[in-house]
Amino acid sequence: MTRVIVLLIFMQPYMAAYAGERIVDEKTLKVWGYRTLSIEKSQFIKKITKVNKTGPAFYPRFYIYKECYETNQEAKNVIDKIKFLQQVETVHRDFDYREGLVRDRCIFFLNTDSLAIKLSFQPAMFELFKKYVLNI
Repeated sequence: MTRVIVLLIFMQPYMAAYAGERIVDEKTLKVWGYRTLSIEKSQFIKKITKVNKTGPAFYPRFYIYKECYETNQEAKNVIDKIKFLQQVETVHRDFDYREGLVRDRCIFFLNTDSLAIKLSFQPAMFELFKKYVLNI
């Protein structure tokens, strides 16, 4: 619990308000094999088909959202702080697994709350996401 409080205090000056919005269109998601389940604070997407052949169904899922700042430098500072915090946490983290990139003063995030998804699916998905964001 202490780590969560420290993270919130550490990031508080850099938090930017954002509203749920569709970042990636459904046509593109379908090509990637995903679909949007909801859009509230973020676009929640889930793999269309299960990824395991046996056992209980397993569908990778991600949250996509953006946070905008006054300047590109401010957004880059936030990304640097997130990367730093992810490096110093080595065992169990009390926050989500995020990857982000800066474009036009905004950070576009691809986020999951599962270590298994982060290790197995997030790297490839982030590459698709990055190409998409840089071309919108």
